[in-house]
Amino acid sequence: MSQELFCYQNGEIVPASQLRISPWDLGFLRGYGVFDVLISLNGKPFLWEWHFERLEGSALELGLILPVDKEQYYSILQEVIGRNAGQDIIVRTVVTGGASKDAFTREKGQETFLVLAEPLTLLPEAIYTEGAKVMTLPHRRRLPKVKLTQYVEAIRTLDQRQEAGALETLYVEDGIISECAQSNFFIVKDGAIITTTDNALAGITQKLLCEVLIPELGLSLQIRTITYQEVLEADEAFLTGSNKHIVPVVKVDDVVIGSGQPGELTQKLTKRYQEYQKQY
Repeated sequence: MSQELFCYQNGEIVPASQLRISPWDLGFLRGYGVFDVLISLNGKPFLWEWHFERLEGSALELGLILPVDKEQYYSILQEVIGRNAGQDIIVRTVVTGGASKDAFTREKGQETFLVLAEPLTLLPEAIYTEGAKVMTLPHRRRLPKVKLTQYVEAIRTLDQRQEAGALETLYVEDGIISECAQSNFFIVKDGAIITTTDNALAGITQKLLCEVLIPELGLSLQIRTITYQEVLEADEAFLTGSNKHIVPVVKVDDVVIGSGQPGELTQKLTKRYQEYQKQY
């Protein structure tokens, strides 16, 4: 039996089994909350400053008040990772509107603030060596720049995704792609790496690739609108996420992308990403 993980809730570290959330919490009743997910790497919270900045921005959009500043947040991350030493974990930070007297009105300054530890479950190695399939879905998230706790469409269609043998769902609206349900999306065409931030959450792994790794490698980068037709005609495709890293995409719906194998630039980026993580 795996050992119980320790989490942080409103000022103290407690075993996960002792976490308590009010049934009147607006996160539970109304889905009013934001979150962020990072991984611990070599005993450190990977790219934690970027994660905090995104969390802070998401909270601000909903009028939620973070009860900690940047330095305090780092201390909490260190404590949670330290208390779960010996285990690779995902750290999920959640901020909700807190308990409401009338199940609707927010009590400012009474937010629920959680830093949760979860087991880090890696994708099968074959996903990275052989590539994955994604399924398209006509959808665009509301408030796409905010990492909301509300994932109704992604969860509602999860059975459909699994039946299709797809790892992820790619959102498409009016012939334009935005993002995957839990990832950012890239294509490669004629040597250029292309991704979009239109109606998409700003991904941390996406940011690392675009601002650090792709320039380091001297590769061509375009950040712009991407059509669904461009995806189908791409030479390569891949998706990125904090707990997925870089995943080659070799099939979109029933269309094979490129050669049907992980592409050359995808593999080159993956190698540099792995080196970056080892050095972190």
